[in-house]
Amino acid sequence: MFMQDFARFAPAAPVMTGLAGPAGLTAATLVETRGGWRAAGSLRPGDAVHTLDGGLRRVAAVERAWLMPAPGAEVLHLPGGAFGNDDHVVLTPAQHVLADLTAADAEVGGLPDALAVLIPALALDGWRGAARRRVAAPLEVVTPLFEDEEYVWAASGLLLHCPSVQEGAGAPPSAQGVFPRIGETAARRLLAARDAGGCALPGWAS
Repeated sequence: MFMQDFARFAPAAPVMTGLAGPAGLTAATLVETRGGWRAAGSLRPGDAVHTLDGGLRRVAAVERAWLMPAPGAEVLHLPGGAFGNDDHVVLTPAQHVLADLTAADAEVGGLPDALAVLIPALALDGWRGAARRRVAAPLEVVTPLFEDEEYVWAASGLLLHCPSVQEGAGAPPSAQGVFPRIGETAARRLLAARDAGGCALPGWAS
């Protein structure tokens, strides 16, 4: 596969307003597999990965690309404990993270009627130590593809969206799915409400 420079070439898939760079897992991101925690960069088709429902799902394909140093090329550093993750993790800005919704979140307004929502990693900038940092060296981005879209366990407590083979790498999650996608502005409102309420664990099953 040819090396792709996401900082210089627009991806074929639609990109949400305000998101720069690709979706996908940075190669060092730890994901939970049948054999334990492994770096996403080591995944191969056929590997079994733990998903939201507690089941193991086999990786159907793996897409790999590179995020290169360039003006505006950034990633998000999420410290351990910031969003249910025990481990520090580096996220691409367009990668989506699953966050559950509670009855209290109805007061935020503008949120879908769902058990959980997918929020872009970029919205976490400034949240409990999370910070955007420029890409200083070539960074491999890995997208595990499954038969259906999945939510995989990563960084010991984080749930990350992975697309289906049919959707392909770079495809954003649906805004009308079982766990719908919300934009950066709505995500920041949700996080502000969680912070004001003293929520200690704002990610899944908080």
